[in-house]
This record gives sequence, structure tokens and C-alpha cells, in this order.
Amino acid sequence: MIRNHPLNLQAVFWILLCKCLFVIMMAMGKGSSLPTLQINFCRSFSIFIITACIILFSKKLTFKTTNPKLQLLKVSVGAFGMIGYFYAFRYLEMAQATTLGFTQALILPIFAFLFLREKIGAGRITALIIGYIGILVAINPVYRSFEAPEGIMLIASACGAFAVVCAKKLTAKDSPILLMFYSGLATSVLVGIYYVLKGTSIDVGIEGQWTPLTFEHIQFFGILVFVSFFMQYSYIKAYSLADVGFLAPFDYIKLIISTVFSLLIFQQIPSIETIVGAILIIGSTFYLTKKDIHKDPQYHYKK
Repeated sequence: MIRNHPLNLQAVFWILLCKCLFVIMMAMGKGSSLPTLQINFCRSFSIFIITACIILFSKKLTFKTTNPKLQLLKVSVGAFGMIGYFYAFRYLEMAQATTLGFTQALILPIFAFLFLREKIGAGRITALIIGYIGILVAINPVYRSFEAPEGIMLIASACGAFAVVCAKKLTAKDSPILLMFYSGLATSVLVGIYYVLKGTSIDVGIEGQWTPLTFEHIQFFGILVFVSFFMQYSYIKAYSLADVGFLAPFDYIKLIISTVFSLLIFQQIPSIETIVGAILIIGSTFYLTKKDIHKDPQYHYKK
């Protein structure tokens, strides 16, 4: 059993599973004809129902969170981040979207400094600057116009980084299933409010439309929810076992998987700018995280 291994080794298993499932989930969203908001609503509502049933029939789990304010902040920001991921992956090449998504690891040290009181030395500041240069190279704003999906991907990465910091604190006492429950609830409510108000005060265009579901759509959501459930569980489980700094380098496996998906499924070849930007971002992030590998977890959820 995996739980018999050291915590960091268990965390590696869960984070690798998470990254593989994340790319599969984004590829499914990219290849679907359904609007982005509808995909997120159906996915989140299904996870909300599933986790609610798990908590109801469990003798150990509860609906009560130990930190309601932080939980609300985490799920609200995380909801916008996940919607942003789906939107950006739909309109960008998968390799480019994944490269820009690596900025989450570059934003994490800033949030850690602001909210977790972690120190940032001269070496870390230099690495951050190099990483941000990598972002500019990947976007390449000099020779072409800055596209909206690129900006949305950067915002989604910032939301994701903030959600990771919140989740790291919450998993000290709250179970992964409870975090998934509130995440599914929050996204369902936020997107549900949009559909109620749609056409009156807000409208985000084609990605906010609602398409009548067919049997093929139901099959699609069955697979998507399965992938999304275990992706989200493995993500929270990994961060409940090990520190953010230790797990950050494993994010790079997404670039390999997304590049394969780009070539085989979507016939997209990564640009030179994307490759060079990825090298700069990965190099700087590796420097930021290598010193944290042997540290003991600061927060660890115990049943």
C-alpha cells in the first residue's frame, strides 16, 4: 500500500497522478464543443453531489470546516482560476498554455512571503526575474499582439497559486474531500448565478451560452467528472502530505504530456518562443524549489 511509504514519496505519487489527469481534463475541454462555463458548472455540480454523498455516508467526515473565512476565500479564487484554465487551454496551443501555467510556481514565493512569512533572498529575487523574462519570451509581445487567452491564463495561474497557499493551510485540519465539496459548491453557485442573471446584466458571449445536453454530452461529462474528481483529490492529497516547495518541480511533467497531446491530437507544434520561455521558467523555478526538497512538511492533515 502506498500509505506505508514516506510522506514525500506518497505526495510524489499523488502529484504525478494529478498532473497527468489535469492535462487529460484540459484536452477534453479543448476538444469539446460545449461552452466553457457550462463545462465548469456541470463538472463542479457533479463533484459537489458526489462529495456531499461521501461525507453524508462517512462516519469520520463532516461538513464543518475549521476555517470558514479562509475556505470561502480559497474556493472563490480557485473557481475563477479553474474557469480561466479551461478557457485559456481552449484558445491557446496546449504547450503554450502549459508554459504560461508554470508562472504559478513563480507567483507562489510572493504569496508565501506575504501570507506565510517566508523569506525571499537575493538569489530568489534573481530567479524570479529570470522566470518573468521567460513569461515575456513565451508571450512574445514585441512581434505579435498580446492575446486575451494569454492574459486569462496568467490571471488563472495567480488564482491557482493563491488557492494552493490557502489549501496548504486548510489541509492541516480539513480533509481533501471537504475541500472538494466546498470547491464544487462555490463554482456551482458562482456559475449558476451567472446563468440566472444572463441576458439581464452580464453576458460573456459564446463561452457563457448553454447548450441542450445530448446523450453524447452526458457520456462526455461522465468521463470528465471521473477524471476531474481524481485530479482534484490527488492535488489536495499531495499538498496535504508535503510542502509546496517540494512538489513544485513535478509540475513540469505537464509540459511533456501536453506537448504529446498537441502533436498527436490537435496537430499543434510548440513555437520556438514557447520552448525558450519554458526553459527559462523551468530553470528559475527549479532554483526556487531545490533548497526546499528536504524540509519537513509545515502542514500535514491527519485523519
